[in-house]
Amino acid sequence: MYTNSKNAIFEGLFDILPFSVYIVDVATYRIVYANKQMQKAVGKQDLIDCKCYKQIFNHSSPCPHCKKDQLVENNEPNGQTIVFELFNEANDCWYQIMEKSLVWIDGRIVKYSIAFEINELKSAQNNLAEAHAQLSIKNRELQELSKTDSLSGLYNRLKLSEVMDYELKRAKRYQRPLSIIILDIDDFKQVNDNLGHLIGDKVLQELAQILKNNIRETDSVFRWGGEEFLLLCPETDASEVNILAESIREVIAGQEFENKTSITVSLGTTSIQDNDTYELMFSRADRAMFNSKARGKNTSTHF
Repeated sequence: MYTNSKNAIFEGLFDILPFSVYIVDVATYRIVYANKQMQKAVGKQDLIDCKCYKQIFNHSSPCPHCKKDQLVENNEPNGQTIVFELFNEANDCWYQIMEKSLVWIDGRIVKYSIAFEINELKSAQNNLAEAHAQLSIKNRELQELSKTDSLSGLYNRLKLSEVMDYELKRAKRYQRPLSIIILDIDDFKQVNDNLGHLIGDKVLQELAQILKNNIRETDSVFRWGGEEFLLLCPETDASEVNILAESIREVIAGQEFENKTSITVSLGTTSIQDNDTYELMFSRADRAMFNSKARGKNTSTHF
Protein backbone atom coordinates (compact mmCIF):
# COMPACT_ATOMS: atom_id res chain seq x y z
CA MET A 1 0.00 0.00 0.00
CA TYR A 2 1.00 3.63 -0.43
CA THR A 3 2.80 5.22 2.47
CA ASN A 4 1.46 8.50 3.79
CA SER A 5 4.27 10.37 2.02
CA LYS A 6 3.49 8.67 -1.29
CA ASN A 7 -0.20 9.45 -0.83
CA ALA A 8 0.66 13.08 -0.17
CA ILE A 9 2.79 13.27 -3.31
CA PHE A 10 0.08 11.56 -5.37
CA GLU A 11 -2.66 13.85 -4.09
CA GLY A 12 -0.47 16.92 -4.37
CA LEU A 13 0.29 16.26 -8.02
CA PHE A 14 -3.36 15.81 -8.98
CA ASP A 15 -4.65 18.62 -6.76
CA ILE A 16 -2.73 21.26 -8.72
CA LEU A 17 -4.28 20.21 -12.02
CA PRO A 18 -6.83 22.69 -13.46
CA PHE A 19 -9.25 19.90 -14.42
CA SER A 20 -11.23 17.27 -12.55
CA VAL A 21 -9.79 13.82 -11.84
CA TYR A 22 -11.58 11.00 -10.07
CA ILE A 23 -11.00 7.27 -9.70
CA VAL A 24 -13.80 4.71 -9.22
CA ASP A 25 -13.81 1.04 -8.18
CA VAL A 26 -15.57 -0.57 -11.17
CA ALA A 27 -17.00 -3.39 -9.04
CA THR A 28 -18.72 -1.18 -6.46
CA TYR A 29 -18.91 2.24 -8.17
CA ARG A 30 -17.28 3.67 -5.05
CA ILE A 31 -14.99 6.66 -5.45
CA VAL A 32 -11.36 5.83 -4.59
CA TYR A 33 -9.95 9.29 -5.22
CA ALA A 34 -11.15 12.76 -6.29
CA ASN A 35 -8.86 15.76 -6.65
CA LYS A 36 -9.70 19.24 -5.37
CA GLN A 37 -10.93 20.42 -8.77
CA MET A 38 -13.41 17.51 -8.84
CA GLN A 39 -14.60 18.35 -5.33
CA LYS A 40 -15.07 21.96 -6.39
CA ALA A 41 -16.96 20.96 -9.54
CA VAL A 42 -19.56 18.94 -7.64
CA GLY A 43 -19.56 21.18 -4.57
CA LYS A 44 -18.68 18.35 -2.17
CA GLN A 45 -15.43 17.74 -0.31
CA ASP A 46 -15.88 14.26 1.15
CA LEU A 47 -16.34 12.02 -1.92
CA ILE A 48 -14.16 9.05 -0.97
CA ASP A 49 -16.06 5.77 -0.68
CA CYS A 50 -19.27 7.40 -2.02
CA LYS A 51 -21.12 6.06 -5.04
CA CYS A 52 -19.96 7.98 -8.09
CA TYR A 53 -23.33 7.97 -9.83
CA LYS A 54 -25.02 9.45 -6.77
CA GLN A 55 -22.47 12.02 -5.59
CA ILE A 56 -21.20 13.23 -8.98
CA PHE A 57 -24.22 12.80 -11.27
CA ASN A 58 -27.10 12.77 -8.78
CA HIS A 59 -28.48 9.48 -10.14
CA SER A 60 -30.13 6.78 -8.06
CA SER A 61 -28.48 3.98 -10.09
CA PRO A 62 -25.41 3.55 -12.33
CA CYS A 63 -25.30 6.17 -15.08
CA PRO A 64 -26.43 5.28 -18.62
CA HIS A 65 -23.21 6.80 -19.95
CA CYS A 66 -20.95 4.63 -17.77
CA LYS A 67 -18.14 3.11 -19.87
CA LYS A 68 -16.84 0.53 -17.40
CA ASP A 69 -17.99 -2.43 -19.54
CA GLN A 70 -15.98 -1.04 -22.46
CA LEU A 71 -12.87 -0.61 -20.33
CA VAL A 72 -12.81 -4.01 -18.61
CA GLU A 73 -12.77 -7.46 -20.24
CA ASN A 74 -12.67 -10.74 -18.31
CA ASN A 75 -12.17 -8.79 -15.08
CA GLU A 76 -9.01 -7.20 -16.45
CA PRO A 77 -8.27 -3.70 -17.79
CA ASN A 78 -8.18 -3.88 -21.60
CA GLY A 79 -5.89 -0.89 -22.07
CA GLN A 80 -8.47 1.04 -24.08
CA THR A 81 -8.81 4.81 -23.67
CA ILE A 82 -12.24 6.30 -24.26
CA VAL A 83 -12.93 9.99 -24.88
CA PHE A 84 -16.47 11.38 -24.97
CA GLU A 85 -18.52 14.50 -24.26
CA LEU A 86 -21.09 14.60 -21.48
CA PHE A 87 -23.53 17.10 -20.01
CA ASN A 88 -23.79 16.72 -16.23
CA GLU A 89 -27.28 17.80 -15.19
CA ALA A 90 -26.21 17.84 -11.55
CA ASN A 91 -24.12 20.99 -12.09
CA ASP A 92 -25.28 22.09 -15.57
CA CYS A 93 -21.83 21.69 -17.10
CA TRP A 94 -20.47 20.17 -20.29
CA TYR A 95 -17.35 18.01 -20.01
CA GLN A 96 -14.98 16.19 -22.30
CA ILE A 97 -14.08 13.04 -20.39
CA MET A 98 -11.15 10.72 -20.93
CA GLU A 99 -11.35 7.34 -19.19
CA LYS A 100 -9.13 4.30 -18.82
CA SER A 101 -9.03 1.30 -16.49
CA LEU A 102 -6.10 0.03 -14.44
CA VAL A 103 -5.24 -2.18 -11.44
CA TRP A 104 -5.15 -0.12 -8.26
CA ILE A 105 -2.38 -0.56 -5.68
CA ASP A 106 -4.55 -2.82 -3.54
CA GLY A 107 -5.48 -5.06 -6.49
CA ARG A 108 -8.88 -3.59 -7.26
CA ILE A 109 -9.75 -2.73 -10.83
CA VAL A 110 -10.55 0.96 -11.14
CA LYS A 111 -11.24 3.39 -13.89
CA TYR A 112 -9.86 6.86 -13.77
CA SER A 113 -11.68 9.77 -15.37
CA ILE A 114 -10.19 13.09 -16.39
CA ALA A 115 -12.95 15.65 -16.99
CA PHE A 116 -12.28 18.89 -18.88
CA GLU A 117 -15.01 21.51 -18.48
CA ILE A 118 -15.99 22.66 -22.00
CA ASN A 119 -18.93 24.99 -21.40
CA GLU A 120 -17.31 27.81 -23.37
CA LEU A 121 -16.49 25.45 -26.24
CA LYS A 122 -20.06 24.10 -26.37
CA SER A 123 -21.42 27.64 -26.21
CA ALA A 124 -19.17 28.61 -29.11
CA GLN A 125 -20.27 25.51 -31.04
CA ASN A 126 -23.93 26.30 -30.37
CA ASN A 127 -23.42 29.91 -31.45
CA LEU A 128 -21.65 28.73 -34.58
CA ALA A 129 -24.42 26.24 -35.34
CA GLU A 130 -27.03 28.96 -34.85
CA ALA A 131 -25.04 31.30 -37.08
CA HIS A 132 -24.87 28.61 -39.77
CA ALA A 133 -28.63 28.07 -39.46
CA GLN A 134 -29.30 31.81 -39.74
CA LEU A 135 -26.94 32.03 -42.71
CA SER A 136 -28.72 29.14 -44.38
CA ILE A 137 -32.06 30.89 -43.86
CA LYS A 138 -30.67 34.15 -45.23
CA ASN A 139 -29.23 32.34 -48.25
CA ARG A 140 -32.64 30.80 -48.98
CA GLU A 141 -34.24 34.23 -48.57
CA LEU A 142 -31.69 35.75 -50.95
CA GLN A 143 -32.32 32.95 -53.45
CA GLU A 144 -36.03 33.70 -53.32
CA LEU A 145 -35.38 37.43 -53.63
CA SER A 146 -33.24 36.80 -56.70
CA LYS A 147 -36.28 35.12 -58.27
CA THR A 148 -38.74 37.84 -57.26
CA ASP A 149 -39.55 41.08 -59.06
CA SER A 150 -38.98 43.87 -56.54
CA LEU A 151 -41.73 46.14 -57.85
CA SER A 152 -44.66 43.77 -58.31
CA GLY A 153 -43.70 41.12 -55.78
CA LEU A 154 -44.29 38.46 -58.43
CA TYR A 155 -41.76 35.84 -59.46
CA ASN A 156 -39.51 36.91 -62.32
CA ARG A 157 -38.12 35.19 -65.42
CA LEU A 158 -35.50 33.29 -63.42
CA LYS A 159 -38.19 31.56 -61.38
CA LEU A 160 -40.36 31.16 -64.48
CA SER A 161 -37.64 29.15 -66.23
CA GLU A 162 -37.40 26.86 -63.21
CA VAL A 163 -41.16 26.29 -62.88
CA MET A 164 -41.79 26.09 -66.63
CA ASP A 165 -39.10 23.46 -67.06
CA TYR A 166 -40.73 21.31 -64.36
CA GLU A 167 -44.29 21.73 -65.70
CA LEU A 168 -43.29 21.09 -69.31
CA LYS A 169 -41.51 17.86 -68.39
CA ARG A 170 -44.47 16.76 -66.27
CA ALA A 171 -46.96 17.53 -69.04
CA LYS A 172 -44.95 15.56 -71.59
CA ARG A 173 -44.32 12.61 -69.31
CA TYR A 174 -47.95 12.16 -68.30
CA GLN A 175 -49.43 13.58 -71.53
CA ARG A 176 -51.29 16.30 -69.66
CA PRO A 177 -52.46 19.71 -70.97
CA LEU A 178 -50.43 22.84 -70.29
CA SER A 179 -51.05 26.42 -71.40
CA ILE A 180 -49.59 29.88 -70.94
CA ILE A 181 -50.92 33.43 -71.24
CA ILE A 182 -48.84 36.51 -72.02
CA LEU A 183 -50.58 39.84 -71.42
CA ASP A 184 -49.35 43.36 -72.09
CA ILE A 185 -50.89 46.63 -70.88
CA ASP A 186 -52.22 48.63 -73.80
CA ASP A 187 -50.65 52.08 -74.29
CA PHE A 188 -48.89 51.95 -70.94
CA LYS A 189 -46.43 54.60 -72.10
CA GLN A 190 -49.26 57.12 -71.98
CA VAL A 191 -49.86 56.31 -68.31
CA ASN A 192 -46.20 57.03 -67.50
CA ASP A 193 -46.04 60.12 -69.73
CA ASN A 194 -49.32 61.67 -68.55
CA LEU A 195 -49.40 60.64 -64.88
CA GLY A 196 -45.76 59.95 -64.07
CA HIS A 197 -43.77 56.81 -63.36
CA LEU A 198 -44.84 56.65 -59.70
CA ILE A 199 -48.46 56.26 -60.79
CA GLY A 200 -47.32 53.83 -63.47
CA ASP A 201 -45.53 51.73 -60.86
CA LYS A 202 -48.62 51.73 -58.66
CA VAL A 203 -50.73 50.54 -61.60
CA LEU A 204 -48.30 47.68 -62.18
CA GLN A 205 -48.50 46.70 -58.52
CA GLU A 206 -52.29 46.79 -58.54
CA LEU A 207 -52.42 44.74 -61.75
CA ALA A 208 -50.10 42.15 -60.22
CA GLN A 209 -52.49 41.81 -57.27
CA ILE A 210 -55.51 41.51 -59.58
CA LEU A 211 -53.79 38.71 -61.49
CA LYS A 212 -52.95 36.84 -58.28
CA ASN A 213 -56.55 37.20 -57.13
CA ASN A 214 -58.05 35.94 -60.37
CA ILE A 215 -55.98 32.88 -61.20
CA ARG A 216 -56.67 29.39 -59.98
CA GLU A 217 -54.78 27.69 -57.19
CA THR A 218 -52.75 25.61 -59.65
CA ASP A 219 -51.76 28.61 -61.82
CA SER A 220 -48.70 30.82 -61.39
CA VAL A 221 -48.19 34.44 -62.42
CA PHE A 222 -44.87 36.07 -63.29
CA ARG A 223 -43.68 39.51 -64.35
CA TRP A 224 -42.39 38.88 -67.84
CA GLY A 225 -40.80 42.32 -68.10
CA GLY A 226 -41.86 45.99 -68.30
CA GLU A 227 -45.65 45.98 -68.53
CA GLU A 228 -45.83 42.34 -69.62
CA PHE A 229 -46.99 39.47 -67.41
CA LEU A 230 -47.11 35.73 -67.95
CA LEU A 231 -49.49 33.15 -66.51
CA LEU A 232 -48.52 29.48 -66.38
CA CYS A 233 -51.55 27.20 -66.34
CA PRO A 234 -50.98 23.47 -65.74
CA GLU A 235 -53.79 21.01 -66.48
CA THR A 236 -55.34 23.59 -68.81
CA ASP A 237 -56.19 22.97 -72.47
CA ALA A 238 -56.82 25.49 -75.28
CA SER A 239 -60.52 26.05 -74.58
CA GLU A 240 -59.95 26.45 -70.84
CA VAL A 241 -57.06 28.89 -71.21
CA ASN A 242 -59.07 31.03 -73.61
CA ILE A 243 -61.91 31.23 -71.08
CA LEU A 244 -59.44 32.18 -68.34
CA ALA A 245 -57.79 34.83 -70.55
CA GLU A 246 -61.12 36.39 -71.43
CA SER A 247 -62.18 36.43 -67.79
CA ILE A 248 -58.96 38.20 -66.78
CA ARG A 249 -59.32 40.70 -69.64
CA GLU A 250 -62.83 41.63 -68.51
CA VAL A 251 -61.80 42.04 -64.85
CA ILE A 252 -58.91 44.36 -65.78
CA ALA A 253 -61.01 46.42 -68.19
CA GLY A 254 -63.62 46.99 -65.49
CA GLN A 255 -61.14 47.88 -62.73
CA GLU A 256 -60.33 51.42 -61.56
CA PHE A 257 -56.62 51.74 -60.85
CA GLU A 258 -54.48 54.32 -59.08
CA ASN A 259 -55.53 57.94 -59.67
CA LYS A 260 -58.79 56.66 -61.23
CA THR A 261 -56.78 55.25 -64.11
CA SER A 262 -58.40 52.75 -66.47
CA ILE A 263 -56.32 50.31 -68.51
CA THR A 264 -56.86 47.43 -70.90
CA VAL A 265 -54.61 44.52 -71.79
CA SER A 266 -53.91 42.48 -74.90
CA LEU A 267 -53.44 38.77 -74.33
CA GLY A 268 -51.86 35.91 -76.23
CA THR A 269 -52.45 32.27 -75.29
CA THR A 270 -51.00 28.97 -76.42
CA SER A 271 -51.15 25.33 -75.36
CA ILE A 272 -48.59 22.56 -75.45
CA GLN A 273 -47.98 20.82 -78.77
CA ASP A 274 -45.96 17.79 -79.81
CA ASN A 275 -42.19 18.24 -79.37
CA ASP A 276 -42.73 21.63 -77.72
CA THR A 277 -40.08 23.55 -75.82
CA TYR A 278 -40.73 26.47 -73.53
CA GLU A 279 -39.04 28.74 -76.09
CA LEU A 280 -41.54 27.65 -78.73
CA MET A 281 -44.48 28.11 -76.38
CA PHE A 282 -43.30 31.56 -75.33
CA SER A 283 -42.79 32.55 -78.95
CA ARG A 284 -46.30 31.48 -79.97
CA ALA A 285 -47.92 33.22 -77.00
CA ASP A 286 -45.90 36.37 -77.70
CA ARG A 287 -46.96 36.40 -81.38
CA ALA A 288 -50.55 35.81 -80.32
CA MET A 289 -50.35 38.80 -77.96
CA PHE A 290 -49.00 41.06 -80.74
CA ASN A 291 -51.80 39.78 -82.98
CA SER A 292 -54.25 40.99 -80.32
CA LYS A 293 -52.53 44.40 -80.43
CA ALA A 294 -52.88 44.49 -84.20
CA ARG A 295 -56.58 43.61 -83.95
CA GLY A 296 -57.31 46.73 -81.93
CA LYS A 297 -56.09 45.79 -78.39
CA ASN A 298 -58.19 44.79 -75.37
CA THR A 299 -58.66 41.29 -76.76
CA SER A 300 -57.04 37.86 -76.70
CA THR A 301 -55.67 35.57 -79.40
CA HIS A 302 -54.75 31.89 -79.29
CA PHE A 303 -51.90 30.43 -81.38
